[in-house]
Amino acid sequence: MRSFARWWLLVVVVLFSAHHMQAQKLFTRILPQESGISFRHKLQELGVSKDSLGRINSMVPGCGVAIGDFTGDGRPDVVLSSFSGLGFYRNEGNWKFTDITSKIGYPKDSLEFSMGLNLVDIDADGDLDLFVARWQNRCRFLINDGKGRFTDKAAEYGLDFHDETVNSVFFDYDGDSKLDCYLVVYSNYYSLVTNNIRTDSAVGAESARKQREGSTIPKFDAQRETLTPEQMRKLNDFNPSELRHSGHKDKLYKNLGDGQFRDVTYESWINDDGMGLSATVADINLDGLPDIYVANDFNSSDLIYLNNGDGTFAESMNRMTRRASVFSMGSDIADLNGDGLPDIVTTDMLPDNHFRRILNAGSNGDMSIHNPTYDSNQVSRNMVQLNRGYNQFSDIGYMTGMAATDWSWACLINDFDLDGLADVFIGNGYTSDLSNQDYIYNLNMRQQGIIPKMGFLTEPNCMFRQTGNLNFTSVGSEWGVADTSTTFGTAYGDLDGDGDLDLVVANMDTVAFVYRNNAVEQQRGAFLCLTFKGSNGNVGGLGAKVRVVAGGASFYRENYPIRGYQSRMDDKMSIGLGAATIIDSVIV
Repeated sequence: MRSFARWWLLVVVVLFSAHHMQAQKLFTRILPQESGISFRHKLQELGVSKDSLGRINSMVPGCGVAIGDFTGDGRPDVVLSSFSGLGFYRNEGNWKFTDITSKIGYPKDSLEFSMGLNLVDIDADGDLDLFVARWQNRCRFLINDGKGRFTDKAAEYGLDFHDETVNSVFFDYDGDSKLDCYLVVYSNYYSLVTNNIRTDSAVGAESARKQREGSTIPKFDAQRETLTPEQMRKLNDFNPSELRHSGHKDKLYKNLGDGQFRDVTYESWINDDGMGLSATVADINLDGLPDIYVANDFNSSDLIYLNNGDGTFAESMNRMTRRASVFSMGSDIADLNGDGLPDIVTTDMLPDNHFRRILNAGSNGDMSIHNPTYDSNQVSRNMVQLNRGYNQFSDIGYMTGMAATDWSWACLINDFDLDGLADVFIGNGYTSDLSNQDYIYNLNMRQQGIIPKMGFLTEPNCMFRQTGNLNFTSVGSEWGVADTSTTFGTAYGDLDGDGDLDLVVANMDTVAFVYRNNAVEQQRGAFLCLTFKGSNGNVGGLGAKVRVVAGGASFYRENYPIRGYQSRMDDKMSIGLGAATIIDSVIV
């Protein structure tokens, strides 16, 4: 088992207060004219029209959020992503932010089609660098010079991967105190469709027949990242609605410690094709090694890669769970019920009312026939996987009331009201209501302008408060976060330094939402804040585990900031302690 002794506790802040509720809502939205954060992701940027979106039937929007102190002044700053580039906002304090995008020293047009964001001190120089996953473009690794100016060194590090990369996770998978990199990759579907190409007779009539019947497109050489010119010449025009998705292997890169990363995807047994949308790292089986949960879109099941401790992983999803979401999007791993075991939440797209369920009815059940191994049991709804120990999980999504939140993306587990119990935030919406059966029936009329007239699928975001024993109540409106929008990425962090967790919510075609958490002001509970400092290769102490006992309750956390969807949480860990007045123990 790996030791965490090399990680030091840098900051501990404890506040004990009376457990007292106020009439004011838990969250207050800080408007753009007050905060200065006016970032907006418009679908029409770069010529991406709603009509073209309907033709390709799939688009993974880039709406990521990263919270972290990249300016080095002690206050967490904010970065947001979009297809037209990034927005950098320096935290000035007192809920004022300054747009410094033009001052970072890197051209905005070189960051088009940006997706997930990850702040990490990769060169161990004391400041946060920024890894930017990009859609059908090379990833960027913006290295911070310590003054808030960035230089792209992705190629130098060997991490300038080019495909439909959704996000990145940095973690030490092999225990050498150096941060390795896992890239979540969707597919090469978009490049095929946007080039309006098809498999012709050179591939064979059988392959064409399988495409029409719903199978995946023929797989190319797994060693190739993109199609060769020869393969491209074998492709010609066809109706994009006949094309089906083809997943892509995610990528794992080992940090060699000399400023270079080496692709170890195949030798580490990361070899499942999937349409990845998120990945969350945690010690799922509590053997002291970091494991990976991958949330995959349809045609591919979710994956649990258990770390074997020898540089390889064992895919164990079907052995550990009974079912998974079909259209898995966001994911998070944390202890929901205080038993010290990591539980898993994933989001899907089951509507929360009868009308929309009928309107969007389709292939909503077992999707096993779409999986090449024919051994998955996927159901289109959110999953709440309760860890029962012994490497076994049971889905309790319906029991918790969180199974149906419509077209959902971000999901974040944390104690937002400081009562000592884990709550769950879920962000909702999409660019168009493409599952609407009226739309599907009239798909051939898209040239007459139906799709552009559909409008965005805007839904209220959800917050579920736990009242104990895994009983959850929907409190989005009560807590002030149920604004209707098309939300994708969301991150939490202590933006005002008071100890509770504020929210930054990234939306499509609407300005980002910034929410101030009022839990401390309302004296809702005690809390403990921790910040970590690790070894030279892992200065942020990523992977550190914390076990706290206070007031007769136990609390378990892992220090991995990439959670939910395309987003990175703040470095500071905030643990709500409820009515506790004494902390009995803290083990790191």
